[in-house]
Amino acid sequence: MAVDKPEAKPRSPIRNEPLRLPGQSIEEARRAGWEQIETPVLAVGFAWMLVIQEWSATLLHTRLGPVSITILAVIVTAWAVPKVLAYRRKDADYQLGRKGELAVAECLESLRLQGFRPLHDIIAGRFNVDHVLIGPPGIFAIETKTRRKAGGREEKILVDGSRILIAGRNVEPNPVDQVKGNAAWLRGLLTRSTGREFKVDPVVVFPGWWVEFNQKPNGLFVMNEKGFENIIAKLPATLTKEEIAMAAFHLEQFVRTTATNSESKP
Repeated sequence: MAVDKPEAKPRSPIRNEPLRLPGQSIEEARRAGWEQIETPVLAVGFAWMLVIQEWSATLLHTRLGPVSITILAVIVTAWAVPKVLAYRRKDADYQLGRKGELAVAECLESLRLQGFRPLHDIIAGRFNVDHVLIGPPGIFAIETKTRRKAGGREEKILVDGSRILIAGRNVEPNPVDQVKGNAAWLRGLLTRSTGREFKVDPVVVFPGWWVEFNQKPNGLFVMNEKGFENIIAKLPATLTKEEIAMAAFHLEQFVRTTATNSESKP
């Protein structure tokens, strides 16, 4: 007696998860934010639709009472409007941040012809590394900080050792601590994955800003995207082509595996 084989489940034709795009975490946060304000927006629309309906019915001399519906609509509007306005401000920050990450990524991608391997938006649990650049001079963990300018001609970033200031005020949260932590995490990941030690240099990039130094930070690059693009190609080589390929392969595998695991979660 023939036994029917279980019907195969449809599956994606893409076997390997694609690598992440520059600013993808920011775009995901934007989408999540819009999903959060969908309910307030729909509630306001529904409430005012009831108001129009009730007032129309009253003007046509029915027994419906529009006053209570109007009060309800006003309450819903008062609840929803601050949420929408707050998210609009946050969304503007998201868009600015994504634009900055794209500007940095554009500079990093231009280095491919010189033997560099850039990767973007590496998810590491509750944080992410904006960019990683692997090439002849070494491995770099890059944190992009996009800040608005107030409009003055002399606006600049001032680096004073471990402090980074704009208009005399410390940049908060401190990107130095953040990027050094990112570099340490990446160094540990590559050590566990490859079985060998790789030096990882932390880099903070301020797109579009002029950077000056009172005191240069120890073991850290701070500059704008063009400055980093120019200096990185002039550094002496410390990695062979085989080492670049090894580090890039293991980091890419981590990114793909992380994406697959996140999609498999309910």
